[in-house]
Amino acid sequence: MDEQKLERKIIKSLKEGYTSQEVITALEQDGYRTDEIRKLMNRVKEDLNNKHKKPKELRETNTAQKQLKQTKQTTERQGKERKPVVVLSLTFLTFGIYFLYWEYQAIKQILHGKESSNLTWYLLTWIPLVNLVVYWKICGEIEEYSEGEHSQTMLIILWIILPPIGLYITQKDLNKGLKSK
Repeated sequence: MDEQKLERKIIKSLKEGYTSQEVITALEQDGYRTDEIRKLMNRVKEDLNNKHKKPKELRETNTAQKQLKQTKQTTERQGKERKPVVVLSLTFLTFGIYFLYWEYQAIKQILHGKESSNLTWYLLTWIPLVNLVVYWKICGEIEEYSEGEHSQTMLIILWIILPPIGLYITQKDLNKGLKSK
């Protein structure tokens, strides 16, 4: 059975004004199985209903889907809220030693529940060129935390060219992600 062919027949018949039962009967006579017809008919009807929804209804549906997605993402977010200025200050005062601690904690927070070993990801940041791949992945996760406010590309460029600003924005976005829980 060609599912696409069956789907096209169902769409054509429904658009021509035939009732669901008439379509089912005609397709059964053509040799299609009733369960296949009903499954595809339900999917086609749902698609057609979505096309006829008003823009406001579509926006409400999209908003509900976004909220559900965000709820799923934020339920697994854990970490400590830190003030970006304090993180920067401690990094400078300790000549970068605090940054090493902060970086591990940030990776742990960002990748919580997504990767098997945060320590592995942290150690990969020490390997030249490999660290760019790791930071690219981390910046992608931070983009989700910021809900698209800061793009992955912008963050990686800031981390390369102006690390203090990248650090500040990253911590700010991590805090934002924790608040949205």
